[in-house]
Amino acid sequence: MLVYQKQCKKGSLSLKTVTLCQPSPTHWLWQPETQQWLPADALPFEAVHGLMLGYSVFTTFRTPQSPCWLRVHLQRVAQHAKTLQLKPFAPINLAFESLSPILETNPSAVFRLTALLAGDASLLQKNQEATPLPTTWLLHRRAEGVEPFTNVPQAPHLRLKTVDFQQALPQLKHGALLPAWWVRRQALQTDASVDEVIWQTPAGALLETTTGNLFCFMADGSIRTAEEALVLGGVTRQQVKKVCQRMAYPLIERAVCWKAEAPQVMGAFTTNSVRGLVSVACINGVPLPWDEKTIAKWRTVYTAWLESLELAGCYT
Repeated sequence: MLVYQKQCKKGSLSLKTVTLCQPSPTHWLWQPETQQWLPADALPFEAVHGLMLGYSVFTTFRTPQSPCWLRVHLQRVAQHAKTLQLKPFAPINLAFESLSPILETNPSAVFRLTALLAGDASLLQKNQEATPLPTTWLLHRRAEGVEPFTNVPQAPHLRLKTVDFQQALPQLKHGALLPAWWVRRQALQTDASVDEVIWQTPAGALLETTTGNLFCFMADGSIRTAEEALVLGGVTRQQVKKVCQRMAYPLIERAVCWKAEAPQVMGAFTTNSVRGLVSVACINGVPLPWDEKTIAKWRTVYTAWLESLELAGCYT
């Protein structure tokens, strides 16, 4: 959504008015009545209202350099929408068939699929028992050249900083992300040498970054990642777990306690469906002792795994 500010002065008092604008032309809306994707020029205000209030679930991926696993992403959005008791939106098969050509004609683009409530702007004043939930819309937007790490454009290695924070619904990718992004923004503004934050529990257990999962290489040869009950089980995360199983790597789903186990962390990488595997240079200023050859090896192994499934570069 586009937002602009209008400043007006009354005497010595300066007022700023924030106005919601229509979505950009890169937004498309699935309309259940017509069973088609149409430009969201006439996106109803109720839908925008629902999105801003967090009545939504979403998923994000890049095309076509990294496999976007479109059907898997659609299934996850549908599952999360059902968990939040959103009504069913576009049938997965129809959404898949209609979205595939759009993805194929937009290389190097970042897509976000969002299922959101629409149809009743007064939802907050009504309870679920008294009023049936409004229609669910499925929205996708295309954005060229999106770089999620603002401090260092196209950073090949991430410099992470631990922040005490836990998502209220860690297993759901939902729209109520303002608290998480606010904590992230505050952390990055106070430290220009940090690219991204890593959430941790008060006890120091490393959870996930704002945009991806974390895998740590330990001194004993094991690979550690947080339990899925504590984090969002990302699509790329699931494939890395399968690679570990296939290659007989000792993967342990138990969060690393940075306060107690920092000396045992030899290296780390993050995973998400936009950037794939990205190595971690340091955590809280402590450099990790591994080199680029390690992450290059893992990228090779991961790519070979995808090719073995005949999925590299496609949307199956």
